[in-house]
Amino acid sequence: MNFVDVAEAARQNQFKWALLPFYKDNRAWQGAASPKSARPLWGMTLLAAGSMRFRWNETNPNRDKFLSALCGAKQIVPLELIHSKIVYDAREAGDTFQKQGDAIITQNAALVPVVTVADCVPIYFYDSATGAFGAAHSGWKGTGIAGEVVKMMKEKYGSNPRDILAAVGPHIHDCCYAVDAGRAKYFCDNFGSDCVREVSQGQDWGGPGFFGQKQNFSQEKKYALSLLRANINVLLVAGVLEENIVAAKNCTACDVRFGSFRREAAGLPDIPGQDKSRLSTTQAAFVIIEERES
Repeated sequence: MNFVDVAEAARQNQFKWALLPFYKDNRAWQGAASPKSARPLWGMTLLAAGSMRFRWNETNPNRDKFLSALCGAKQIVPLELIHSKIVYDAREAGDTFQKQGDAIITQNAALVPVVTVADCVPIYFYDSATGAFGAAHSGWKGTGIAGEVVKMMKEKYGSNPRDILAAVGPHIHDCCYAVDAGRAKYFCDNFGSDCVREVSQGQDWGGPGFFGQKQNFSQEKKYALSLLRANINVLLVAGVLEENIVAAKNCTACDVRFGSFRREAAGLPDIPGQDKSRLSTTQAAFVIIEERES
């Protein structure tokens, strides 16, 4: 599998956003050659860009201004996320209006599907044969949505999974994500035993940016959960080839260049969960088709 450093890719943009290529046959893919070639890029904003939080009943001028400047004449396709496995097929920008779910696919290069993340896993897709593409938000509850995206790309656009290029963006990694025995068993049973490992009692836990201090588990048994491994397993089962997958090295909880619910807000006492979510820096994750004359 291929790995990239998203924060380093964002350096040229003052760490506000990054745009990266998909990989095919273990190489960065520049797009198909044609009179008007299309190069698909997957991207994500970082903490310095500010919050990209999206709700249908809220306004976010920072998000609107940023995405409008980034996407130019292309139309943004937003979605209010609910930690589900619901996938929408968008032929036009308005097809997701007032909808809730966690993934968008399309074949319309004039559209930019956008989801949001703040420790959860952004997953990006591009079909190198049909030109279908999409973006998904995979929280722990929604793990498996990557398989649903591949399924819908097959149904709506005739995609062959062997032609689908996938990217897994920055999210909380197993260095900072500890779960209890019940959740560990759920992932082990459904997504493979290789996505879970036991954390020794007394072991220091958490990366350098994690709540500003390491945690120490001395009582309840804990398990490190790799959402990356779980989602890679889902993609492989769905038929996506490992040589066509690229993954970000970056852990959002460790790396303070990224927004992180767990690092920024989860440890704050006496604040309801919905209010805490406003205190973390939600990031936008998107696929954009760069069209250029050959």
